[in-house]
Amino acid sequence: MGRKFTASLLAQFLAIRRLSLAPSLKDSSTCAEYESSPGVLRGFCSRCGSSLSYRSLKYPEVVDVFIGSLDEKWLSNHTAVAKILATPSGYHAWLRNLIPGITDLLKGCPGYVEGASSELKAITSTTPL
Repeated sequence: MGRKFTASLLAQFLAIRRLSLAPSLKDSSTCAEYESSPGVLRGFCSRCGSSLSYRSLKYPEVVDVFIGSLDEKWLSNHTAVAKILATPSGYHAWLRNLIPGITDLLKGCPGYVEGASSELKAITSTTPL
């Protein structure tokens, strides 16, 4: 995930099956996508410009949805969904430009130098990339 696209050092996202997303990004009148590099589609709100999603054509069944773009009702209540969204799990991706002490906060969890298709590493403060 590009830091400039997400406007964040650490972007939080959900990798979900594209068919599970309702409404789909294509069905929304304000969601748009552009090809930022060959085979990579980035979704954004055509009304306000907010970053919404990331897709790789290598994995057409998966879409990464930025958690900050979700409706407040899914993030701030005490439901099981809110607890899951607020609990980091899974892996840390895009470590090539890791900033020691800043973007390596998930030490010990699995991480990928690039996306999920790249080499898997355990993150430590001395992990050579």
